[in-house]
Amino acid sequence: MNTAKLAETNVEAEYISCLMHNNELIGQANVLPEQLTGQTRKIYVAIKKLHDEARPIKVLTVSTESGVDIEYIKNIYKTESVKTLFREYESVIKNKYIAKKSKELAAELSGVQSLADYEDIIKRAETYAESENIEIADAKSMMREYEESIKNRINTGIRNPFVNMSAYISKFYAGQYVVIGGRPSKGKSAFMLSLLRRLSCHVGIVSLETTVAEIAARLIAQQSHIALDIVANSETQFIDQRVKAMAELYEKGIYVYDKSSTWRKIRSAMRKMVNKFNCKVIGIDYVQLVNMGKGKDRTEALGEMSRECKEFARRNECTVIALAQLGRGADEGRPKLKDLQWSSQLEQDADVVILIHEDDGKFSLQIEKNRDGRTGVVDMTFNKFCVDWEDNGVYR
Repeated sequence: MNTAKLAETNVEAEYISCLMHNNELIGQANVLPEQLTGQTRKIYVAIKKLHDEARPIKVLTVSTESGVDIEYIKNIYKTESVKTLFREYESVIKNKYIAKKSKELAAELSGVQSLADYEDIIKRAETYAESENIEIADAKSMMREYEESIKNRINTGIRNPFVNMSAYISKFYAGQYVVIGGRPSKGKSAFMLSLLRRLSCHVGIVSLETTVAEIAARLIAQQSHIALDIVANSETQFIDQRVKAMAELYEKGIYVYDKSSTWRKIRSAMRKMVNKFNCKVIGIDYVQLVNMGKGKDRTEALGEMSRECKEFARRNECTVIALAQLGRGADEGRPKLKDLQWSSQLEQDADVVILIHEDDGKFSLQIEKNRDGRTGVVDMTFNKFCVDWEDNGVYR
């Protein structure tokens, strides 16, 4: 939801609801009481006081402390809010406050009769504009934030099923944006399916060049270890293995969208994957095929697409894995970040960039960028006959 759209909602109620459901955000709240209105101001002051005194922040305690009717607070508590929009809520509240004060000052200016009155109004205008509470972290608060982030990382994230690769990327986290680049026919689509199929969570797939039926055939081939051409073209061979593989795939939370290349529709489908089907990781195959609208060249469109992917992951608390085509220069040796076709924005936005390399039939993953870990080369095996990837010497 963008800021303009957010402004149309009862943002003060959503902000208070967000704080009541996520008490850890209270210490980070930058809104001043005077920037809120009516009952929400009283509730906000009460919440801050309860937090400072390490008292429980419940509907009853907030009502008692604020003097606001408990039924009103219950309705606030039930208001739909999104943790990832916390800063956006604050921004809208502050902007509305400044807009309100600006109108009041403008009315006063119309009646100004002296330079002193004019200067007084200007000073008050500057005070309103600079009323934001700027927080500076000291060493103690930095260490506390670090300890909290470590606890969150230990207790959250989706484990990487590939043992060799997990030495560099142990988990996939909410808000993470991963780009996987490769030349045509080097197995990047197969790698994404192999990875998503093994993850211990519900996953989504946005396919722009492969149909749902074709994806199903590839998944069956991977799961059964039967050659893809047999799975795709024969009804009679390896029936038992195929039935077993299909039964195993039925139990996995895999959701696919293949109906449109328009980003607006893709984004809606991705939201549905997250909100209705609880998908924690979503893969896009592949970004250069996404239609961002008319009037944009490929570089501009891909840059916008990349920023949208990162923002979607952050706002929806999921991991987005985007496949990307590499330019022809990647055929001349080991691929490099500059080989990401048409846009350096992919490299800038991504938390992790993995490039697929083949040398005389041997495949490896080059982890070229890793915001939270090491970079390096991971040797892998790509079984082209069943389009599956695996750790070297380990099939799982």
